[in-house]
Amino acid sequence: MKKLIVLALSIIVLISTLGVSQSLANEDISDSWKIHSYTSTAHVNSDGSVSIEEYITYKFNKNFSGTIRKNIDAFVASSIDNMSVYNVVETNEEDIKKSKLEQIESDSYEFIYDEEYGIVNAIDISIDTEEKQKTLVYKYTLYDLVGIYKDMALLDWSFISREDGLCLGEISISVHIPKGGDVELTQSFLQGVLYSQQFKDGNTVQYDASLMTGDEDLRLILLLPNSMVPEGRKIIENEIADEVLADMQEYEEKIGQARQAYERRQLTIWLSTIVACASIAIVFVFLFIKYDKDPKTGIDKKHVNEIPANYYTPAELGVFMNKGKVREDYIIATLIDLVNKGYLNAKPWEEGGFLLSQNPDVETKDLKAHEEYLLVWLFEDFGHGSTNVSTNDFEAWLKDESNKQRYKYKYNTWKKLVLEQAEKWNFFENVQKAKLYCLLFGLLAAIPGVILCTMGEMIRGLSVIVLALLLAIYSLFICKRTQFGAINNALWTGFKNYLKNPLQSDLVKPKLDVWDRFLAYSIPINRAKDIIEQIPEVYGHDSLRTERLLFLNSDNLEKTRNWLDSMQKVDGFWNKLLDIFSLPQLKNITIISKKG
Repeated sequence: MKKLIVLALSIIVLISTLGVSQSLANEDISDSWKIHSYTSTAHVNSDGSVSIEEYITYKFNKNFSGTIRKNIDAFVASSIDNMSVYNVVETNEEDIKKSKLEQIESDSYEFIYDEEYGIVNAIDISIDTEEKQKTLVYKYTLYDLVGIYKDMALLDWSFISREDGLCLGEISISVHIPKGGDVELTQSFLQGVLYSQQFKDGNTVQYDASLMTGDEDLRLILLLPNSMVPEGRKIIENEIADEVLADMQEYEEKIGQARQAYERRQLTIWLSTIVACASIAIVFVFLFIKYDKDPKTGIDKKHVNEIPANYYTPAELGVFMNKGKVREDYIIATLIDLVNKGYLNAKPWEEGGFLLSQNPDVETKDLKAHEEYLLVWLFEDFGHGSTNVSTNDFEAWLKDESNKQRYKYKYNTWKKLVLEQAEKWNFFENVQKAKLYCLLFGLLAAIPGVILCTMGEMIRGLSVIVLALLLAIYSLFICKRTQFGAINNALWTGFKNYLKNPLQSDLVKPKLDVWDRFLAYSIPINRAKDIIEQIPEVYGHDSLRTERLLFLNSDNLEKTRNWLDSMQKVDGFWNKLLDIFSLPQLKNITIISKKG
């Protein structure tokens, strides 16, 4: 069972690692910057030239400092002129074209020429900034960009090329035809985006678009009457309108199919995310209600000033209250309890700590296995048959590196006996099958997350994987108490609350005689230090100088405190980790005696 759980967790971690690795890989192969938004204005002049003004907002990765390349589709033009580049120093949020600009010196950018034809096809701008976002403005004029055909004039130009990358945000393009022209006589098409809206007003064609496809440039095709460019010089002795319209009709069908595919993909992503997250949430709730939430007891005692049950030992109580955990300080709790029960005698030792000895007048046949084993360990093994053992000597023996392996073996044997004894009380329901099924469900629930990651939806995918991993981990910790266990838990919780601050309770103060017994049971519920610190305030320091108290006698308080501090309260990291996989497989035992 342990191997299966470890294997399942390993698979989950592997899946998560693959998702993160894919995300990091995408980050590594991505550019150092992305186009966040794009706004441009194109003025078509009567001589066939086009004056361009582009506002491009870049988002940088990891404090980018280097060179940005802006590709320019100048191949179909005769020349490029009037180039200037600006920084936006104050952004107008309502209209970016009204932002405050600062011109960049010409020595900060460089034209890149086509090696074969010597035509400008890009411009490199040096960026030296730690800004996460920056808006640059490009202004230039392309001459003879409009072709004059027999039937119509054609403007065919790419604003953003595939080499520039995708624009991740909104796109706004305004095209102004020459003055006096009628925009209704023009026909225009925008390619390279899934969604676009066209508006015509006066002598302007406006496009608002989003979601570049990545398969082609952001390209504008504009047909306009030849009369609007009477001075055009690029004369082409062909007709173009029918060919362009046919191409555009074919393109519209193609982009329509791409749009449908995109919407189906988005629907798949949305449904996968919602179904996966909802399923995980439902299983979380089901797990809690069915296998983790304790049954109602009807007990509403915030404070309890007596030991709720003395028919199981402090070590068994620790297993119960800490959901299957055994700690090393349960050994001290057991020894104190054996002193209280008369099986051991104890007295303060001059050299520090306490001197323990077995009571020869008491038979040990009624001791439970872990109690009997501890006595044999203490007197026969460590004490070599001695009738007296000092707690200080035992502490020194524990810290001796040469005894490390022997102590580990002895402690693990004692720990096993404690767990076996605690199982008999039927404190918890058997939820092992539920743990296994929910662990497997967590594995399956991670699959949609992996699929989302492969589809490029890293945030959604990793979110699903993390939720599935949390479900799988949570399934290992579910531990539902039986009715008997829930009643005991309610009472012990009230006792624990009382020990935290007895002065806050309205209950009658217990007799001093019971506080040494309280101390033994307070150790596994982490209230021993509270008792030591507060009992002088509750009864007065002088009142504690009584033979009715041993460990909490005012003369012995410091000895008791040091003894408690001598043992670890929690196991090491690996033991804690292994405890997750070794919660007791509590059996359905219904016959309970005071011996358990």
